[in-house]
Amino acid sequence: MSGRWLALCFLLACTTTEEPPAPAKTESPPPRKPNPSAWKEIETPVPVGKKLACTPLVAVDKIGERVGRKLELIDESNKDPDATAVCRLKLAKGQPGKGPAQKGMPPAGEELATVSVYCWSTFTLPDVKKKCSDGGEEVSTEIGMLTCVKKVPAGDNTRNIVTVLEPDTRCKLVVNPGPANYDLAVTKATALALVDTIDKDSLQK
Repeated sequence: MSGRWLALCFLLACTTTEEPPAPAKTESPPPRKPNPSAWKEIETPVPVGKKLACTPLVAVDKIGERVGRKLELIDESNKDPDATAVCRLKLAKGQPGKGPAQKGMPPAGEELATVSVYCWSTFTLPDVKKKCSDGGEEVSTEIGMLTCVKKVPAGDNTRNIVTVLEPDTRCKLVVNPGPANYDLAVTKATALALVDTIDKDSLQK
């Protein structure tokens, strides 16, 4: 009997299986807290997509005084979907106190310049300066925080496109002279008048 019991015990010992130990539980890392700054909307001078009317944004009378001509203002903001405003300045046909024709100045009734105002981005001085320099434009601090002059050949003449970074609003202003405007001084005077009249209050109107 002892032999059979030993054989039976041996058989039971060999066929009995123990369950493997349960894997040790690993603690999951705590959830990351949201970073408030990552969700903060970038602040721009004018809310993205908001168009500004040329009147009263562009002080046409002040610009007229600066260039010595009576001007008319035409709103053409729908021509550039990326611009906050696009304003065309024309020389009025009835010019008071007509003097000798100014060299490079377009005749009455013609376009003096088109002003494009960009306020939907956070323009920085290094970025604008680099873009102007890479494009071969003349860079200075003559007007505003930064002034860039792009020279465009036009037959025997040269048209001068002036880009200015406005210091109060940080908007970028581009003054594109009319087809018959070759006077750099007049285009700079237009840009200077814009810088002198555009401020944060004018962007709220």
